[in-house]
Amino acid sequence: MSQSIVGEQIVIGKARDLARALGESQGFRDYERALEHYRQDLAAADLLEEAHRLEAETSTQVMLWGDSGDDRSEVLASLRQRLLMNPAIQALQQAEDRLAALLFGVVLRLTDMTGIDYAEACTGRKLSGCGPAPPPEEFAAGLRESPEISAAVEALGRSIQEAEAFQRFEVARRNFQNDASVVHIRNTVKVAVASYIEAERNGALTQDLIQDVRSAQRSLRGHAIVQEFSKRRQDIHDVFKNVNQAIAEILGIDIARMVAPAAGCCG
Repeated sequence: MSQSIVGEQIVIGKARDLARALGESQGFRDYERALEHYRQDLAAADLLEEAHRLEAETSTQVMLWGDSGDDRSEVLASLRQRLLMNPAIQALQQAEDRLAALLFGVVLRLTDMTGIDYAEACTGRKLSGCGPAPPPEEFAAGLRESPEISAAVEALGRSIQEAEAFQRFEVARRNFQNDASVVHIRNTVKVAVASYIEAERNGALTQDLIQDVRSAQRSLRGHAIVQEFSKRRQDIHDVFKNVNQAIAEILGIDIARMVAPAAGCCG
């Protein structure tokens, strides 16, 4: 068996250890109880489904016509008020929020150890969303209160660091960041894009400026070091997806999707 396969198996084993530690936490047990009560309350489930359906319809209406319609807005406001008054839904929401805070602490620590955004690797959406990265200290309390979870996170992070996919990614990342020719092309892209945006803002956009951006981007994508970096980045992202799947198989929840910002959060 190759060293690469052995390393990947170790990573998955550590991911399962973390899942078991999370599953034994008070936050996860509270979430399971709240979820069970919610599932037993058929009226709550119907109410939440109706609210989600109407929210989706309203979002589509605004996107297409720029207006949700007064009647639709009133119905949605009424539904949201009923959601606030439903004990099962509120208990589940509170339990989800507490669990999400713990999971934030977990993925932020893994991100800190590896330099790879866990949520972005698994979902394509950055953990920070459209704003600044969330402060790690804000979510570190849950890890401090659970030595078992903290130890499991550290062990998983170290196993990822030692994996062949990560080692190759680190080499490719350093080359991408430091190679003089790549740095020059990246700066060229920035200048071309800045000129494009400024010209577009001033109504002075030309085909030459558009071509400058396209040419610079093609040069960057075609560079051997950039292509190697992209390949190794995808490889290590696949490792994170496998970690996320291994945890989901034990806990029944998708951590990455639970902590990642909702699609379209930037407006």
